Amino acid sequence: MRRLLALCILLLAFQTARGQFSLSLESSTGHMSNAFANHSALPDYYTALDAGVNHDWIRERSGLRLHYDGSITLFQQYNERNTHSHQAGLAGYQLLGGSEHRLDAGLQAGRRFHTASYQWYEQEQLQAYASLKYIVAPQWFTYAGISLEMRRYPELTPFSHSRSQIYGRTSWFFSTGTTLIAEADLMHKSYTSTGNEIQAAYSEVAASGEGGSSQLLLLLRAAQALSATTGLSFEYQLRHNLSTSTRYLASTDSFYYSDEELFEDYFAWHGGALQMTLRQELPWGTRLTVSGRREQRNFDDRLAADLLGEPFADNRLREDRRLTLAVDLEKRVKLNAEGSFLQLALNGAWLKNDSNDLYYNYKNSWWGLSLTCGY
Repeated sequence: MRRLLALCILLLAFQTARGQFSLSLESSTGHMSNAFANHSALPDYYTALDAGVNHDWIRERSGLRLHYDGSITLFQQYNERNTHSHQAGLAGYQLLGGSEHRLDAGLQAGRRFHTASYQWYEQEQLQAYASLKYIVAPQWFTYAGISLEMRRYPELTPFSHSRSQIYGRTSWFFSTGTTLIAEADLMHKSYTSTGNEIQAAYSEVAASGEGGSSQLLLLLRAAQALSATTGLSFEYQLRHNLSTSTRYLASTDSFYYSDEELFEDYFAWHGGALQMTLRQELPWGTRLTVSGRREQRNFDDRLAADLLGEPFADNRLREDRRLTLAVDLEKRVKLNAEGSFLQLALNGAWLKNDSNDLYYNYKNSWWGLSLTCGY
């Protein structure tokens, strides 16, 4: 982290073309009590570095951005879990007519890399999106958008798929300091290969149904300014599956290979989530954020299993109840009039996942310290 601080000072001294070029660097280090997020509860320390580079072309009522984002995560003990990812794209916006209605669109591509032990995690992504912001009244905004994504797993092609999403959102702002947001998302996922095509080459892939998965997500958020320095918000999400077709890895004896990082897929479950967030501005430009989230995940096709990966005799479906508590403390320092800054953050969280699948019945906690500089 000291090296990053020295690099930030060096970049500040030599920054040029501030209106066109921007750069952000973030270095973080921390500890996880359950690095694999499962019953074994194996702890580890980690270090992560994230970098973003943008080049902007700004006109009076439009803009275009070429961007690159890269990250690397290194683990101290289980270094076979080390990973790095890269993403580049083009994004633009246009204000419509003489109004402040705004059209945004973009295209981005990326890839994630892993070590040989976790090579089947590697994936390639291509995404295109467009959205429209329409101001109905000074205190009433509406949004609509669409996104299309292709995701390819070179080492595990049965899990390659396409995703699409359309959404609508409306926001109301009141003079009392209250904000209300309502949103509806319709999402679809379709595998690029059929079950019959994959069974010969991948005998350890278990498919629960053919075709695609469709899900409706409903969101309602209410935020209230309690004072000039305090804000409180509540958010409720409801996921409802219209159709489900999910794939897992399983042996010829129907034992599951449990690995949440690869196969945790929000199309696989339905349920609700409630979150509360409190934000407090503290002296010396410091911000404290405290949040709690309670979530219910009812899996549509995933059988609950014992620690050997064998489903229970009654063929019960997996059900999870998750509770997450998080605390973030941030301090940002403005470096110059152009907007360059340094930000120091201390983050901590605790998670409890009560599951009838014994592999995923676990607790986890993590803390981290990060330094971010932006130009």
